[in-house]
Amino acid sequence: MEEIEKSLPESEMSEWKASWRDEYMKWLAAYAYNDGGKLYIGVNDDGYVIGLKDVRKLQESIPNTIRNKLLITPRVSLRFVHSRGINIRYNVVPTDVAEKDINKYACGTFLPVTERDNKKLENWERENPVYQDPDGRYYYLEIVVDHYPNLVTYNGVAYTRSGSTLQVLEGQELERAILKSTGLTWDAFEAGGKTGEDLSHDAFDAFRQKAVEKKRLSPDQAAVQDEKLLSKLGLLTDGKKLMRAAVMLFGNPESIVAGAYIKIGYFAKAGSYGENTINDVIYHDEVRGPLITQADKAIEFLYSKYLKALISYNGIQRVESYMIPQDAMREIILNAIAHKNYPSGNPIQIKVYDDHVTVMNEGFWPFDYIRVEDAYTDDHDSYPSNPNIAEGLYMAGDIETWGSGFEKIKLACSRYGTPLPDIKATKGNITIRINPAESYMKVLNRGKTTAESAENPAESADYPAESADYPADMKPGHKKNLEAMLKDEWYD
Repeated sequence: MEEIEKSLPESEMSEWKASWRDEYMKWLAAYAYNDGGKLYIGVNDDGYVIGLKDVRKLQESIPNTIRNKLLITPRVSLRFVHSRGINIRYNVVPTDVAEKDINKYACGTFLPVTERDNKKLENWERENPVYQDPDGRYYYLEIVVDHYPNLVTYNGVAYTRSGSTLQVLEGQELERAILKSTGLTWDAFEAGGKTGEDLSHDAFDAFRQKAVEKKRLSPDQAAVQDEKLLSKLGLLTDGKKLMRAAVMLFGNPESIVAGAYIKIGYFAKAGSYGENTINDVIYHDEVRGPLITQADKAIEFLYSKYLKALISYNGIQRVESYMIPQDAMREIILNAIAHKNYPSGNPIQIKVYDDHVTVMNEGFWPFDYIRVEDAYTDDHDSYPSNPNIAEGLYMAGDIETWGSGFEKIKLACSRYGTPLPDIKATKGNITIRINPAESYMKVLNRGKTTAESAENPAESADYPAESADYPADMKPGHKKNLEAMLKDEWYD
């Protein structure tokens, strides 16, 4: 038993209840699924201790109830304060919270004036009375639940906490939670009756060629039959059946799940094509087929059809500079393939604009292990949603050691002078925005910086025949390129 006199910091993983009800085990189940949490009993919603009657009986009965219902072991501690009106939720109680009538009642400062006030007081004293123990203390219970690797349910229903809201766990997130609790992943399940005849020999040959080139396999190791190769890659179940990952990598992934492809679209400035808006796709392509070849095909489409190249010359040698380094773009696409939430049924989407590219993928960021803002700064392991698919990509030499993807992107952007891609991760969705180097944008905007161009968009929207004002530091090769661009020799 411990006296708590000082206030505790407010937390999204804490909840305060005036009295115990079995239905509050929903919150405990959510805590077990998320990162753990605390439930206080004998404390009102705003954190004022109001005390508990029969607190020692509750201290014995509540742990047994939780163990029997949730199959977890909580830590239940008896705590107390000496004075009425102590708040354990806020370090500094906000004025609007302190001024609530129910909180004035908790502090013993509520003075009823009207008949309505008297009815409110009667209701509080009947429903959630302030209880001072005969020893003069105000007791409450602290119930602490840790994160549990297995899925915890209350009456057969799983719960999660989103911010301060309790939500039923359902749909794809429920499926993912069940898989996680069993130690399995979606790509490890049997591929529903698929056989070696459903796989592509061309895909195997492409894999062999890449694996040998990257020295992941020796020529002799790569020359084995397809079935033996699948066994070496760990893509067969214990019953020697094809895993989903095997068909996704070497067969038709859309025979397993819809949306297992990459969609690429070009979006132009408003008015560039008649009455188009920035949200209108001008043209698009779809990259389908075995995952082992999708990244290569996507890169080929992007750099031959979608991304504009700056043409300069090193002596007589023609040099093509794209707004985004190919190594970084390739790594982002491969990460999307490895981490995608395939049951979502939606393709990976690559949107190409004149001044940036976005890659959108329905997947789960590993918030438990990596903060988004630390992606480029911290060393971290990889937590692919589809480890078997990721292992196939690794053996093909498409990806390096797990966890090195962001380091490769960082290195490629540094060499190219491109800013690090922006990452936006929400629940079930990850969007990467890649912006070009300022030197690229200067040429694109006729020698103006991005900010200057934004101030005078009309000047950079068209390319007049007259020579532009070249920036003083523009390289001769870029000047040649700008002249070519003004003569419509820019190519896609």
